[in-house]
Amino acid sequence: HGVELGRGFAISILLQLCDAIAALHAAGLFHSEVRPDHVLVGASGVVTLIDLGFVHGEPALPEWVHYSPYRTSPIRIHARRRLSYLSPEQGRGDVLDLRTDIFSAGLVAYHLIVGRSATAGAESDFEVVQWIVQTDLVPPEGTPPAFAAILRRALARDRSQRYRSITAFRDALAA
Repeated sequence: HGVELGRGFAISILLQLCDAIAALHAAGLFHSEVRPDHVLVGASGVVTLIDLGFVHGEPALPEWVHYSPYRTSPIRIHARRRLSYLSPEQGRGDVLDLRTDIFSAGLVAYHLIVGRSATAGAESDFEVVQWIVQTDLVPPEGTPPAFAAILRRALARDRSQRYRSITAFRDALAA
């Protein structure tokens, strides 16, 4: 919404987001739709990750979750902005795993740290997905070097080059 949060507050949001994702991963699940409209920040600064309707993994979520009023976020987001947080493997239609959440959390981190989406210049939904699948999404010139290195690793198109866990990504951000 055009509001500057400051890096300290952005890092606080990201650390809590990583903790929420880590809880899912510890349960053998992954979110697969980590994006800004699924990250709610309360007045006290506490972060809640919402919209578990597309969570994957074993054991499967109970049936009631899929029919819950919380399945779809109350905030509607334009398709292009929603697609801007896909992982390359989602864009290619590959089998997904926990590392898809690391990439998407990296895109949320990019947005919070850089101040815009990594695909902000794309002119169509197709171009957004094409950039994510085919382009190295590197932070712009002027991004603090420590953040740039963290973002490059989280946003590696080859998932084997990403952080091994969301906790490792969190630890890098905390440092």
